[in-house]
Amino acid sequence: MKPHDFLGLPDGWESLLDKRLLIAQTDPLRRKAYICSPCRADTSDGVYGNMLAVRYYMYYVYMNMKKCPCAPHAYLPAILNDREVRERNLALKFGKELLTIADELLVCGHILTDGMIGEIKKAAELGLPVIAYSPGLPEEIEDKTGLSVQYDDRHVALTLNAGELFIREAAV
Repeated sequence: MKPHDFLGLPDGWESLLDKRLLIAQTDPLRRKAYICSPCRADTSDGVYGNMLAVRYYMYYVYMNMKKCPCAPHAYLPAILNDREVRERNLALKFGKELLTIADELLVCGHILTDGMIGEIKKAAELGLPVIAYSPGLPEEIEDKTGLSVQYDDRHVALTLNAGELFIREAAV
């Protein structure tokens, strides 16, 4: 069984996501939600799995929360090498800049990385609501940043470690 079967995604879900996102950009009332989730991994398959995971989160947020999701790490690792300091810094800078047009930051998955901590701090600096979905993550965020974040347990799909599912598919 492939992850997209387990996660209930339709065939062609990634193309559908891209089309829907382009259409959503024309709706000035749709809230923009920045997706904060792990990108970095030890292997290329791991990075690819994390890219697919964040695309899954984007699809979920669009379809179920009716928000326009933003996540540069869904696409940037295909053109910028995360292992090259200059390229990683460029990607992180772009993500933080993208936060300036977001309405909120959604912390997805159950792992907190250094890059995510930087995004959370930037969101707080901008006065954006920061919402975490995994139990224990709000406390970890507070321990590492000193910031309090909202906790929402209504969207279990955003707590999945979907990256691990997609990593297994990528490695086959």
